[in-house]
Amino acid sequence: MKLKKLLVAGALAAVVGTTASAVPQVKVNAAVDTSAAAGQPVTAAATLATAQQRQFVLSIANQAMATAQPNGLYTSVMMAQAILESGYGSSQLSLPPYYNLFGIKGDYNGASVTFPTLEWDKNAGKYVTVQAAFRQYPNFTASFQDNADKLRNGVSWDPVRYQGTWIENTTSYQDATAALTGTYATAPDYGTKLNRVITNWNLTQYDTQYTAINAAIYAGPNGATVYDDFTSNGTSTGRVLPAGSAWKAMRSVNLNGVLWYNLGGNQWVQGNDVTLTQPGSVTSLRGVGQINYVPGYGIAIWTNNGHVIPGRYLQHGTRWQLYQRKIYNGRVWYNLGGDQWIDSQYIILR
Repeated sequence: MKLKKLLVAGALAAVVGTTASAVPQVKVNAAVDTSAAAGQPVTAAATLATAQQRQFVLSIANQAMATAQPNGLYTSVMMAQAILESGYGSSQLSLPPYYNLFGIKGDYNGASVTFPTLEWDKNAGKYVTVQAAFRQYPNFTASFQDNADKLRNGVSWDPVRYQGTWIENTTSYQDATAALTGTYATAPDYGTKLNRVITNWNLTQYDTQYTAINAAIYAGPNGATVYDDFTSNGTSTGRVLPAGSAWKAMRSVNLNGVLWYNLGGNQWVQGNDVTLTQPGSVTSLRGVGQINYVPGYGIAIWTNNGHVIPGRYLQHGTRWQLYQRKIYNGRVWYNLGGDQWIDSQYIILR
């Protein structure tokens, strides 16, 4: 069967421009602090509609996980930085053609842009406005990777300046946010603001380790509902994959005992709704199964085309050699040799 790939959700730039009516309204525990962090251009918007905030959070989740985890960093902290520094992707600096989500100063491969920015003046005890050059990136991926490089490699005069953010040097994300205060940003309450964002959006869910895969999955007999995220921030997109249809999975995540598969972009399906084996396909098996039914009674034997073999029943407690395995109508079946199949729900593998 030819695999299909779901259309990937629009780039971050498109997400930021999405209107509130284009995404579902959700309830959050509390208003999220969107005040500009030190070093962020004054042009950053203070707030956005809740639906737009949520859409931005979801739009950066996959990229943050793919960047933070291989570098030994907290995804939750990186997401909180992007949210706080960019005002949920609303600052002029974070939008194309600049793509700077983290307010990093300097230049990137020679490209920069100058904006007025708020800096904390320790002597005056307040923010002051100064002109500063900020890095200009070719895309959001480069912005995320540059932030990870900065946290892992520090600055030229202090390569371990941000070692307090590394997972191996911390006991929780709060150690990392504390280490960023006074180093990454001059604002004395920078860590507090990051913690508030992480708590309000429950971003620690994204610290769950993901596994990169390249596998075919098949929608179950009742189809598979597509969600826009695998965490409590997610909701159904309203789309259901047709029963038995094949799709390409990019990564998997096990959150609180629930397995999720990512189909690209903000498109997730629950593991219970899909299978890794094509419905109806047969795989080889060499094993013994014991009938587990009701004492004194037996189970029917079926043909491949779904007919019961008359007068043939396997008694409870008896053992049989198994040769093949297949999935049909959402159930697993075992082959006894030839055109003889039994339902796996009555079998204990030995």
